[in-house]
Amino acid sequence: SKAALNMLPVTGGIELITWVEAPLGAGLGRRGALATALLAALYECRREPYGALDLAELAFQLEAIELKRFAGRQDPWIATLGGFRTFAFTGDAVTERAVALDPAALAELSAHVVLAHPGRPAGSAGATRQAWDRYAAGDPRVAAAFTALRDAVLPMTRALEAGAWRRVGDLVDEAGGHCDALDPIWAAPPTRAVVVAARVAGAWGIKPTGPRPGAGLLIVGPRERREPIAGAVRARGRVVLDAPVA
Repeated sequence: SKAALNMLPVTGGIELITWVEAPLGAGLGRRGALATALLAALYECRREPYGALDLAELAFQLEAIELKRFAGRQDPWIATLGGFRTFAFTGDAVTERAVALDPAALAELSAHVVLAHPGRPAGSAGATRQAWDRYAAGDPRVAAAFTALRDAVLPMTRALEAGAWRRVGDLVDEAGGHCDALDPIWAAPPTRAVVVAARVAGAWGIKPTGPRPGAGLLIVGPRERREPIAGAVRARGRVVLDAPVA
């Protein structure tokens, strides 16, 4: 809050109360969403107009410069714009496009998705920095994984727009395979036990929501198997988050 007030000072006394439902360190963009909401509130206190992209960039600057955290632009951008979108980041430039999904498609997608979390505070974002450091050092496995994840965006967009849910699950599973090169936690026995249980229950695809200890798992499967999948991950100590797609 103090860092945000340094960027957007407000005259007079104010009380800031923040609340975030997303678990800490779950890889769900919690920090970016909070920074965006906080700065938007300060703009309102100052009675200043602001554009969505200006707000997103300021939220990124708050994290990366004011707080000196290792951060990307993706979280504040999606928190500001909302919905399903694709992003391309080239230097400081951002290109985005909305993915067209009607309410019926969103409801159907929700029926195919289980979002699981360990139910305890996670570690730091150090795994993300380590992956990028390995990329900068020329690690071929990391470079190949980043390239494959980038190249999966267009096929995933097409599958979502077509309502091809099995294809969505397969692409999520491919992405999970690439995460092996980015984060050793993904291959740790406790996580693998949950992954195996979800597959036995009928999951099509599973990937971590973020490269850090304690990140959540995005699980996609047949709608008729959603409850058995959720029960299987709960039996392995995971919490199933109430996160309808919207």
